[in-house]
Amino acid sequence: MRASVGPFEVVRELGRGGMGVVYEVRRPGDPRGLALKLVLAGQAKRMLLAGDTIPGTEAKAIGLVLDAVPEAELDAAVTALAARMSGVPRNQLMMQKLMINQAVESMGLAHTQLVATLFDGVARHTPEGLWFKQRAEEVGFGQAVKERDGGAPIAPGVSR
Repeated sequence: MRASVGPFEVVRELGRGGMGVVYEVRRPGDPRGLALKLVLAGQAKRMLLAGDTIPGTEAKAIGLVLDAVPEAELDAAVTALAARMSGVPRNQLMMQKLMINQAVESMGLAHTQLVATLFDGVARHTPEGLWFKQRAEEVGFGQAVKERDGGAPIAPGVSR
């Protein structure tokens, strides 16, 4: 029996990197192959828990975003995308939106968001969360983020 990912049958592994695995997949009855990249959960957790950041070009390369453009080209890229979308009939956009929403809901996104909101609220009221708020007020948000994500222990005398 062949492995599957959602509606796709996995044909073979095309490549593997530090952030994920790329597979050749096919829809049943469709002879065309597609590439599907799956981000490894361990890497996603590391990005979340360690505060690791990556540039937009790397996010594009590993499939976390569809496109990354230089800031100077951002307005033009957004305008071009909006122009393309404006040519799609409204009823088609509505049906696509409903299908995407259904897929997202079936994956449990609403529950994930609920738990994430709860954890965010809890984290803001920990000693470290209160330290971060105070530090951001003292030195500015950008500097506080650099300190938090710099790898050195934060919240001296507060963190346990």
